[in-house]
Amino acid sequence: GLQIVRRPDRIWILRDGAQVPGVSWPSVSADKRELELDVPGEIVLSNGWTLTAEKMDATLSAWPALFEDPDEFQAMIDGAAFPGPFTIRSRKSGERFRPLGLEGQSQKISDFMINLKLPAGARSSWPLVDYGGEVVWVPGFRLADHARVRPNTRTLIRLCMRPPGL
Repeated sequence: GLQIVRRPDRIWILRDGAQVPGVSWPSVSADKRELELDVPGEIVLSNGWTLTAEKMDATLSAWPALFEDPDEFQAMIDGAAFPGPFTIRSRKSGERFRPLGLEGQSQKISDFMINLKLPAGARSSWPLVDYGGEVVWVPGFRLADHARVRPNTRTLIRLCMRPPGL
């Protein structure tokens, strides 16, 4: 019933499900299991994190941002395939998604989060971006394969999640 959480400067031993002191991660609150994110739009998640969506033309000037910005809390997706609105929600039991880089293979979201070493206390309420019942993006980690930008993409949607104060 205990978990050990290691950070570069300290180690915590916590009861299972307890949050690490002073650590604020994004979450979907228990009383608001699903939120709607319009394009363009912004919503405020629990702990003050924000999630925004904006539409952009896929001009040549936008393409470098797809490859040069290493920000894991930002994703560019094909705007024609996903015009919005998006549903922001937590994971469902047994739910699967097809992460970019697995060549279309699916994986349980719970296994995906464990493999990425997402803290156990964050997994059940971590926000997921959903469109039409399928996970499009796990913010901070991976875009779904079917949401990737293709060479013929003409409209982009930039999804961006930010901590409080940014």
